[in-house]
Amino acid sequence: MPIEITELTHIYDIGLPFEHKALDNVSLTIEDNKVTGIIGSTGSGKSTLIQHFNALIRPTSGSVKVDGVDVFSKDTDKKALRQRVGLVFQYPEAQLFGETVEKDVAFGPKKMGVSDAEARERVVKSLRQVGLDFEKYAKRSPFNLSGGEKRKVAIAGILALNPSVLILDEPTAGLDPSSRNALLGLIKSFRDDGKTLVMVSHDMDEIAHITDNVVVMSKSKIIFSGPTSEAFSQPEMLRDAGLDVPALSIVAGLLREKGFDIPRRTWNAKNLATSIKQIVGGV
Repeated sequence: MPIEITELTHIYDIGLPFEHKALDNVSLTIEDNKVTGIIGSTGSGKSTLIQHFNALIRPTSGSVKVDGVDVFSKDTDKKALRQRVGLVFQYPEAQLFGETVEKDVAFGPKKMGVSDAEARERVVKSLRQVGLDFEKYAKRSPFNLSGGEKRKVAIAGILALNPSVLILDEPTAGLDPSSRNALLGLIKSFRDDGKTLVMVSHDMDEIAHITDNVVVMSKSKIIFSGPTSEAFSQPEMLRDAGLDVPALSIVAGLLREKGFDIPRRTWNAKNLATSIKQIVGGV
């Protein structure tokens, strides 16, 4: 279910002293069954862009289509759209409110009108998807969980809606290393299952490690959209956008400066290890 964005512009506070153009004539296609990373410095327009994907905010001009359907058409069922395109905000645990984990995760499905039995099935499945055992967690208060567990419960609440597309805004922000690695493993499992994911992150190493495609934003515009390998083979472009270059891309660049034949599209550990093995004659 591709997302097609055409000439999208969004201006905040039109006609007021603080008028600000957050998106400037942006066009983009999010591919099916891929993990797409959206990166850019603070204020580049990333969060504004993804909030258009399920009609949380309306554009000043331009269009967004999900599976060929104009999301801003008066005939489009916005409730159904938001079930198909699930958006997990940064620090989603702040939106937990249920008395128990089970009640919190079941809230969305029950609002959809599903039976109690089906809601429970969805809770069991979505908790399992995020690595939480139903019997262990269902009756616990979500407010007594660790930070990583809270985030998983919040994501489970979105998964219980059975979205076709999952959008994650800074999913690992504020997590300790253990919880961060667990959540990245979860995201990788979604990718391996062939789901369509969009991930906004400031961590270039995460993006390099987990995404298929990358969208680079700068000053409300898209300056690059394409395979991750191509994005991270252009360190000058990333730096011009105010972004860090992944550590392994830097290592690959230093090796090239020393005369080693490291391909420019070397941006993650697997690529770099393969190149080094070829150089030293390894298998």
